[in-house]
Amino acid sequence: MLIAAFACAGAAAVAVPALTARKAGGDPPTVSGPLALDDQRCFQKGGRFVCAFDYLLDRSATDDPADAWHAYWASSQSAAPARHGFCTTEVVERLTWPSPTEPTRTFPALGSSKAGPGVGARLVVDAAGHARTVAELDQTPTWPAGLVTTTGTGGSMTVLWQGATTRGMSLAFGAEVLNSTGPADDFGGDQYELGVPCAHVGPPGPGFLARIRPAVSRRGHTAYVQVRIPGTHIQPGPNIKPGFATIAIGGGRPTMLEVVGRAALALPAHRFGLYAGRYVVRVTLRGPTGTRHYRLPLRVH
Repeated sequence: MLIAAFACAGAAAVAVPALTARKAGGDPPTVSGPLALDDQRCFQKGGRFVCAFDYLLDRSATDDPADAWHAYWASSQSAAPARHGFCTTEVVERLTWPSPTEPTRTFPALGSSKAGPGVGARLVVDAAGHARTVAELDQTPTWPAGLVTTTGTGGSMTVLWQGATTRGMSLAFGAEVLNSTGPADDFGGDQYELGVPCAHVGPPGPGFLARIRPAVSRRGHTAYVQVRIPGTHIQPGPNIKPGFATIAIGGGRPTMLEVVGRAALALPAHRFGLYAGRYVVRVTLRGPTGTRHYRLPLRVH
């Protein structure tokens, strides 16, 4: 599992192990329709557990009994509560199966969608629309509000949650797969924590972002430069390729900030020698999809 530290001026960040389940032999989803449990595997990672389930759709329920339709499901208490003074901004999960087959359907659905607290997880299993009887897997996770991006490739699916929370999360996700050769054979994930309060982390989204909140600040109070760089998110495994933000106030010396998805730099007036007046904060963001330059107004009174 990934354990990596990044030295960020004004905001320490660290990625820590995340993927777990509630208990060994942990809670399965609720099943409806002609699905039968074929395999269940639970693993301990980092002192916690994750469980993956492999259900098979009754062959007689489809128009081609030669096909085997698998419904893979993973259940985990994935993200531990953030450490004191930190904010969890990203959680990534992966589920793989022993064949190069792409999923015909996933939950969450492929692409990006909004997540909300208490929203139930639901995977429809209908042999890609060829089942005479539809089956479902359901579970109630506690995903905080945020943005979820799901990708599917031959033999795997990955779920990336982006948001801002200090509490733990229960995640459930799954995929319908045709003619795989066995049960889920690997699952793993990580979470990323940023060393600033969640209230000062910018929103998730698809593009670059640089802004100051609040843009009008009083001496003795702190404004934050909030940045976002696409393509720099965490991934399952040991590799993180962060982007970089260069931030300078007026003609002052620039500060370099490593960015994994999103980051924030505190601008306390006393530290940066800011007196009452108007300033221009110059921000340059560099990531795998390009470079962006910003000139952001900041007023101190």
